[in-house]
Amino acid sequence: MDAAHRLAEAPELPGFTILRELGRGGSSQVWLAEPDDAHLPRRVALKQLRARAADDAERLSRLKREGQLGRRLVHAHILPVLDVLTLAGSPLLVLPFVDGGPIDRWRPLDDHGQALTGPDLLTARLHTLSDAALALHHAHSAGVVHRDVKPSNLLVDGDGHAWLIDFGLATDPTAEQQLTASEAIMGTPSAMAPEVVAGHARQASPATDVYALGVLAYSLAAGRPPFTGATREELWQRILHAEPPRLSGRVDDLPPGLEALVLRALDKDPAQRPASALLFAEELQRVLAGRAARATAAGPLARRGWRQLLARRARVLSLAALVLAAAVIWLTQRTGEQSAELDLRALLTRGNTTLANGDLMGALAQYELATSRHPQDPRPHLASAHAYANFELSARASQAVDAARALGWDDGLTGAPGAARARSPEQLYFDGLRSMISDAPRAVEQLQAALAADPTREGGRGVLYELQSGLERRDEARATLDAWAADLKPRDPRSVLVRALQLEADGQVQPAVELLLAVQDGAPDSVAPTFWRHRNLGRMLLRLGRLDAAEQQLKLALGVVPSDATSLCNLGVVAWRRADLEGAERYANQALANEPDMAAALLLRAQCALDRQDPEQALRLATEHEARGVGAARLQRVAGDALFRMALSADANQDHSGATDLLARSVARHPQRFDAWFSLAYHRWVWTGEMSAAAEAFERARSLWLDPPSLQPGSAPEPWHEAYGNPDDMTDVLVGLFATRASSGDGPGAGQALTELDQHLGGAPPARVSTSLNLAEALATCPVHDLRDLARAQALLEQPDVLALVAAHQEAAKAEALIRTAIAAGEPTN
Repeated sequence: MDAAHRLAEAPELPGFTILRELGRGGSSQVWLAEPDDAHLPRRVALKQLRARAADDAERLSRLKREGQLGRRLVHAHILPVLDVLTLAGSPLLVLPFVDGGPIDRWRPLDDHGQALTGPDLLTARLHTLSDAALALHHAHSAGVVHRDVKPSNLLVDGDGHAWLIDFGLATDPTAEQQLTASEAIMGTPSAMAPEVVAGHARQASPATDVYALGVLAYSLAAGRPPFTGATREELWQRILHAEPPRLSGRVDDLPPGLEALVLRALDKDPAQRPASALLFAEELQRVLAGRAARATAAGPLARRGWRQLLARRARVLSLAALVLAAAVIWLTQRTGEQSAELDLRALLTRGNTTLANGDLMGALAQYELATSRHPQDPRPHLASAHAYANFELSARASQAVDAARALGWDDGLTGAPGAARARSPEQLYFDGLRSMISDAPRAVEQLQAALAADPTREGGRGVLYELQSGLERRDEARATLDAWAADLKPRDPRSVLVRALQLEADGQVQPAVELLLAVQDGAPDSVAPTFWRHRNLGRMLLRLGRLDAAEQQLKLALGVVPSDATSLCNLGVVAWRRADLEGAERYANQALANEPDMAAALLLRAQCALDRQDPEQALRLATEHEARGVGAARLQRVAGDALFRMALSADANQDHSGATDLLARSVARHPQRFDAWFSLAYHRWVWTGEMSAAAEAFERARSLWLDPPSLQPGSAPEPWHEAYGNPDDMTDVLVGLFATRASSGDGPGAGQALTELDQHLGGAPPARVSTSLNLAEALATCPVHDLRDLARAQALLEQPDVLALVAAHQEAAKAEALIRTAIAAGEPTN
């Protein structure tokens, strides 16, 4: 059928203009359309059931399921469903248009515009596959198993961004209607896991999708799936009983460790596969980075490495949780409050254990379940507040504390009736969490008081450390790390992470990175919690300027906690460092969607506004939120930078008075900017005639040049730091200081400035022609008789470069006339 006939089949849908058919399958077809709604992307894809499938209840159910999950699962690598419409009684999905194709057809280009081939092409595709694994892990965290992972359901757009699509066959624990008997064995035959082929599809688990990742990785490397057959029965027999052919026998130049990882993912026993899609992504990234997965000889290739040890530990924890749950079920059959209390404690314990492993979403799920079962108890809300605070989601932490207070928590915990009640350590702690959103310095005081009274409070030092770091209280933050390290046992998984943070605080960023990377490949008993390791590694690598490695670690962190605002913001900084302002702002906005008052995200948006030459917007962003405390110093610096740029614009418009006012506001916000102080001093000297104020500003500039502000260890210098090392800038400062001190009647101060200037120049004239002219004018017109030097002024004026400047510029010619008049009169001329 040609394009014209196909377009004639297009649905008539108000609000959309159908452009062409994108594709069709056995039951559905997809159209490219332009929406009238300006809030939607410029082009979208519309997915509907084909006419012959519209009355099929199972296919209708699958499309509805796909729409529901596409709206619920929010992840950077899951294609969202923008809307679900109804057309002729059947759902129609509105999706973003992905201008690309399946991963196995994706051919990225190198720096010369040539399509990648061979090992380079495989590496690029496997990097993209690791992104898909992160998306699957997010789905698994929500209880969803995809069940149809294959090349056509993993699209790659023109920017190389992976999109996991089509959750029509997924298992969804929240769905009203579960898989039917026929749906349970549907999927792509060559990618079906052995347990599915064996008829246990209703027990599909994340391991089922991990198997499919192994099939996809194998196919990308070998160009064919691991198992094939002339008939479906023959294929299934091989999946159940045959060993996959060795990749090394089919493919040259395999990345070291890839074959071992793929064969573990293809293990017949789900328990022997990587324990999660996240762990598969981690190991694949290490393989691609040249760090082959550890293994020991057990059959054709190693099947057990330290990841299996972690998996066993996870199974032990799961078994313990089941035993605890069984005990709770038995006890809840008894009447009374005791059984309800045990049930609540079990749920909170499960949540706390999950949180300690860095899984925010899993912990919150347990706390939400506790809230639903025990709606009048404030403790699940307090547990949620603690969890949010540990992930720096201060707005949500504050809301959770308020919810606990609404249920009566905080009433009558301590103190005698009628007396002023002292706050208990628990109250102080949650007071601090609530203050994080509005008054970070007060939050620090409250948390310090809580920890002083109860040093054993779990997680409190981590929250306090992050707050102190945000306030740039580096000494306090380092002391908190020391106290935290002392609290932890040597084999506590967090001890290595805290040690890395201590190294970073001491300026040893590279050793901190090496420590965490070594932990990743080391014994499982020492492994820091996965999320925190990835998040902090990403941040540290970013400080070192290793942008690709930082991006990889931050995406792995988001694979565990997709809503982590800090990782999103740091990905925005990666984009900003690459001069990708659009990407930087996109990540900053995603971070702010999860944490509306996040200082770092606001700072990033303000910096992007500066780079877009919009200092007014940068100033607004920086000043609206600085009162909160966290990040205030950085926000004030950005505000100072914005005001400085606005002053430059005012100067360009000949508004020198307005520029002077803006510069005064700039140095008030950013008192360490040498160039702002110098510009302010010059304006007061030349344009407003405020000689005493100008001299004070020149003195501040001189002090900054002699004793520049220290950078935080590992931080890259900002452009304005370059002025601190330029001797010509110091010459300008000393000339201005001499002239303004003399004009304000400070003869001794002017003499001191002139002596320092002569020492600085070492007998040579100033390097800058304009500086020579300014010095000649200052010497010829100096009101302090003993400091006036007409001969030196004459010599400076007769320099060829100075004469050329006078001939070319009207203002320079005016200065020359003033100098010559003073020389001729032999008296100072003001």
